[in-house]
Amino acid sequence: MLTVFAAIAQFEREITLERQKEGIAAAKARGVYKGRARKPDTPELKMAIKGWESGEISAADAIRISGLSKSAFYERTKGYLRKK
Repeated sequence: MLTVFAAIAQFEREITLERQKEGIAAAKARGVYKGRARKPDTPELKMAIKGWESGEISAADAIRISGLSKSAFYERTKGYLRKK
C-alpha cells in the first residue's frame, strides 16, 4: 500500500515540475521572468577578489568580506577574472 502511495506522490511531483517548467518558459518568452536582481559590484567585493587572487587572504575570508554567498562569490570571481 505504501508503495502505491509513493508512486502516486512521485507522479504528482513530476507533473508539478513539468507544469512549472512550462510556466517559466512561457514567462521568459513574454519577458516577465528575469530572476533575482544581481547585487552590484562593490569596492569590498573587488578588494576581496584581488586579495584572494593574490593569496593575501583565504577564500573564506574573501567570501565573508564580499558579503556574497559562496557560489555567488565564485561566479563573480570567474567573471571578474575574465575581464582582465
